[in-house]
Amino acid sequence: MTIAYDFLLENNGWGVTAETNYPYEEAQKVCKTEQSSAPVSINGYKVVPCI
Repeated sequence: MTIAYDFLLENNGWGVTAETNYPYEEAQKVCKTEQSSAPVSINGYKVVPCI
């Protein structure tokens, strides 16, 4: 999960969008997401060790 969180932090949520903004289509197409449609943002995270 840290790779995913690092990606969000480095890209300001870009690359993640809500399913309603980008519904599934069964076809080979080019990704057409827009940076302004990123619904998530994080300020940081902490790794919790396993006990």
